[in-house]
Amino acid sequence: MTESRYMISFGGDVVSTDTLDDPEKFKNFDLKDFIFRRNGKEKRYPEMVACAKALKSEHGFKKLGAIGFCYGGWAVFKLGGKGMFVQSAYCVCFFSNRKNWNR
Repeated sequence: MTESRYMISFGGDVVSTDTLDDPEKFKNFDLKDFIFRRNGKEKRYPEMVACAKALKSEHGFKKLGAIGFCYGGWAVFKLGGKGMFVQSAYCVCFFSNRKNWNR
């Protein structure tokens, strides 16, 4: 077994390189279920808000910044919208030339 070079992780829900790189394993992996049902915005956004609030109230941070990678971009912009929880929000896009991602 080769060592994983990267993984997708949302709240401990992990997908390893082996699943993403192996066409047979990826064929049996339900990407839409992983992203939209098991790790959808309605589930993850409240966790992000709670984290931002805790950093301010429990740990004394006055200003927060957030970086969203790929799917996390929507969240950091929402956290920064109208001065809600973070003062700076950045998004980094993910580019992939994988043909099998278009399922």
